[in-house]
Amino acid sequence: MTALRDSVPAPDVPRRWAPLISPAAYDRRGELSRAERWALALIEGRPVGRWSPDVGSALSRLITPINDVLAVAGLKPGSWAGPFTRGDLLAAMGRERSAFWGWDREQWERTVAATNVNVRQLVIAVAYQLCGLEDLHWEIRGFKCRLFCRRVFGAEAVDQTLGRVQRIWTPSATPRSCSARTSNGRYAS
Repeated sequence: MTALRDSVPAPDVPRRWAPLISPAAYDRRGELSRAERWALALIEGRPVGRWSPDVGSALSRLITPINDVLAVAGLKPGSWAGPFTRGDLLAAMGRERSAFWGWDREQWERTVAATNVNVRQLVIAVAYQLCGLEDLHWEIRGFKCRLFCRRVFGAEAVDQTLGRVQRIWTPSATPRSCSARTSNGRYAS
């Protein structure tokens, strides 16, 4: 058995994916500080918009990791989705009276359900990247898994992995392309 194992060439094993964000790098206390409670109460009902420097400073522990997830998700600074994602999460932290770091699954589910559908994937990406909740999307009808994977794992890693899978499952060495179609729209054999 050893000889057989030694005679088989080692497979071309791609580098394993590594998380792009390390939650351990942040202050992950679940309780809100007095300053955070004050700031969340001040912006209650209008979590999106300009805040005073004092409010921004008080919320920086909560906002910084969210911004990091948004950056990994490919959002450019100034994107319309960033303020709404942060706003929905800050509003939920005010309602839950705790930082998202301390939320259980039920609190995350309530937050996702209350989130604007246009930023729901980004809120779920925060839960995945920072809190390890990997399946909040299962109950959402029409959830775009490929887009979500690109946001969480990075577009390059997802595209490379899908390319490897497609090469394995493609029946021939050369994948079918539009140029391989005949005049009636079918693929040539």
